[in-house]
Order: sequence, then structure tokens, then C-alpha cells
Amino acid sequence: MTSGATSRRAPRPRSDFPMTPGSSGSVLAGALAAFNARPAAAADGQFLAALYASTRPDLDSRTAAPALVRSIMGMQQRLQGADYRRRFPDAHTLMLEHAGAPAARVVAELGARQLRLVDIAVLPALRGRGIGGAVVRALQACAAAHKVPLCLSVHLHNPDARRLYLALGLRPLGADGLAEQMRWDPHESDQA
Repeated sequence: MTSGATSRRAPRPRSDFPMTPGSSGSVLAGALAAFNARPAAAADGQFLAALYASTRPDLDSRTAAPALVRSIMGMQQRLQGADYRRRFPDAHTLMLEHAGAPAARVVAELGARQLRLVDIAVLPALRGRGIGGAVVRALQACAAAHKVPLCLSVHLHNPDARRLYLALGLRPLGADGLAEQMRWDPHESDQA
């Protein structure tokens, strides 16, 4: 490693879950098999950095030096990853493909009480083409099979995602100022 290389390197995604039959990582990857889901790996770092940057137009600046913008993006991406690991220690980061190329990243945690969609990010060129909806429907099927609700939070500044989640039957539980908590319960869906 040369000096300065660490400032340019994308943060390493967490992909340390076992892919043994029946493990939560294996179950989640199986639920998303239509997207050739696989654990994120160090080799995905550059794609993940670009994907993260595409979700943060608020950090992009036409007037700041590009190196400064990259540095801030990298810092924010690392902070997001650390926050996810702290709040969702059993979550798994999965890479999804579309037409044989990386298309999205999903962070999800399957537990005894809920399936939590921690985060989903889709390449800008593929947004609005049904990938997000297909992922949520696949996770709903997984949640139903495990008899647990699907839970997520959606940023209040993301009305398109909120509309999608409402259309897929998730119901709002309340907002905390930055995000709204939403839940889909397979038992309620069966009765509706």
C-alpha cells in the first residue's frame, strides 16, 4: 500500500455472513435469487462508492474541489456503514444484478421478530424500472414464509420510495423527524 492510497479507496463492505444452508444470509440471498444476489465483497468497493454518491446529491458540489467532494462522500459512506453495523449487527449487504451487471445494493436483517430492510440503493439509470418493487415483494414473500413483518424506514425527502412502499401495502407507523417507519405484516395482508 502506498501513502495516500487509503484516502482514495472505497470503504470495504461487510460481507462476513455465512452462506451455509439455513443461515439468515443464505435465506436473504435465496429470496433475492432472481437478481443473482450475493454477498458484497471488497471488489465491489468502487461500485458501492459510486452508488452511494448517486444517492447523495446533497453532498455533490459544482464549486468544491473534486477531491474534497470524494473525501466527504467517502467519510459519509463509512459513517453510514458504521451506523448500520451498530444498529443492525446481524444485517447482510447483498449485491444485486440486472442484465448481468451490478445494479443495486440491499442491506437487510432477518431476525426472529422481523425482517428489516435497512437500505436499498439502485443505480440511477435503473430507477423507476421496477427493481425496487420487485426487491420489496421478494422480501415480503420471505417475511411471510418466516411469519415475521417486513419493517423499514424511508427518508421524508424520498416521496417516490414512500409511494412505492404504500402501494406495496406497507403502512406508516410514524416519523422521527428524518424518516418514517413503515411495516408490512403478512397476517394483516392475509385478512385484507
